[in-house]
Amino acid sequence: MEAVQLLSQEQLERFEEDGFLHLPGAISPSEVLLLEEIGDGLLRTGTVRCRERGYDGYEGIRDCFNQDERFRFIIAPDSVLPGVVQLLGGNIRIISSLFVYKHPLDPLGQRTIRTPEMTGWHRDMREVVRDLGHECIERYSVMASYFLSDLRVEGLGSSLFVRGSHRLREALYVPPDRADPEECVSIPVEPGDAILFENRTWHAGQLNTSKRDDKILFIQYAYRWLAPVDYWNVNPELASQLTDIESQLLGLTTDVDRGGNFVLGSGSAAIEKWAASAGIEPRHHPYYGPRR
Repeated sequence: MEAVQLLSQEQLERFEEDGFLHLPGAISPSEVLLLEEIGDGLLRTGTVRCRERGYDGYEGIRDCFNQDERFRFIIAPDSVLPGVVQLLGGNIRIISSLFVYKHPLDPLGQRTIRTPEMTGWHRDMREVVRDLGHECIERYSVMASYFLSDLRVEGLGSSLFVRGSHRLREALYVPPDRADPEECVSIPVEPGDAILFENRTWHAGQLNTSKRDDKILFIQYAYRWLAPVDYWNVNPELASQLTDIESQLLGLTTDVDRGGNFVLGSGSAAIEKWAASAGIEPRHHPYYGPRR
């Protein structure tokens, strides 16, 4: 990895306050073009695995790293991974990857989502919310969302967030006659920008009413003791090329060494040793506790 790009104290405090953080220019223009080329190629095949079709122009491709090995550079980017380690620590892996297309919609057409009946507002890791309830969940993951389209204009499919909503111990309140809470904000982004947000942060994706596709790549980092969402194995050809850090992030390391001995915590050694040598100090994120 190249020079470590740490989050500043101000950025860390902003993330703790808001539950998300905008990182302008996280990937280069050439990397944006490469990601578009890969995604467009997969979409054209029509037979890609782990295809996800949703509502109102939404289409997604999951398990990106097994779909095309050229996604490899986004496993551990220098501009993002150090910040993720600051927020979560080194005992992490990738549990999901999702390339999203938002196809154009008629601005006056009928909607099945982003309506008062189905607002689209949610927290990530919905199974955790379902199984444990809002009052029990903590920060288990950080999502890195990479924007490949210019979303600085109204009507494009940018993301909406509610600042500080990661501290809520109940569901987000949305007025019955509205699709959005009053306090939501939209983050204008340019191609190459990234937004980091944690699993408890309430968010929704806006619909795309422009005349071209909007494209976003989501990579979700979480603790190693959580199971992946959309993959289990890694293509052997890809696995043979990975660095130790990339191998850990794709779940190829365990706490059993090559001699068959169990060594507690050794499966996270690659990132933890790198973080220590680079002077990365993980923060112990605050516990907000149940409301009294």
